[in-house]
Amino acid sequence: MLTGFETISVTSVWRGESVPDLLPLGFEFWWRGQKFRHKPGGCSDGLSSPQFTHLDPDIDSRDWAYPPAVAHDGGYHDAIEMQNQFGEWVKFTFTKDECDTLFKELMDSIATDDKQRAEALAFYEAVHLFGQTAFNQGRSWLGTTGGTAP
Repeated sequence: MLTGFETISVTSVWRGESVPDLLPLGFEFWWRGQKFRHKPGGCSDGLSSPQFTHLDPDIDSRDWAYPPAVAHDGGYHDAIEMQNQFGEWVKFTFTKDECDTLFKELMDSIATDDKQRAEALAFYEAVHLFGQTAFNQGRSWLGTTGGTAP
């Protein structure tokens, strides 16, 4: 698998006031042929795309895009590990651009129709253009802006 989730079944998961516990933090995913995981004990607020992307009633990101959003948050908060050739989990630090690209490519990997692919592009553009503050807050304790993609 080049990019995507092996065992996550994406269904309608958020129909209330709070973000559900859809994924145990520590879940694994593939990106560009490399296996990664959101470190156990990490955190996420789910999909926190800018409000303007929710103005169109046809956009309902609160369900299908949740797993990629959690992986994206893990990248922003430096909570991603990569599996090396020995099967060991090692720290991997993404740049902001890599986090945003990861988000888009994971959404594309699970999108089931043209509507979801259009939503993926809208969400990617929103976080890519307006997510610098969130990235800076997630990295404020690191003093770094990331590494290089596999």
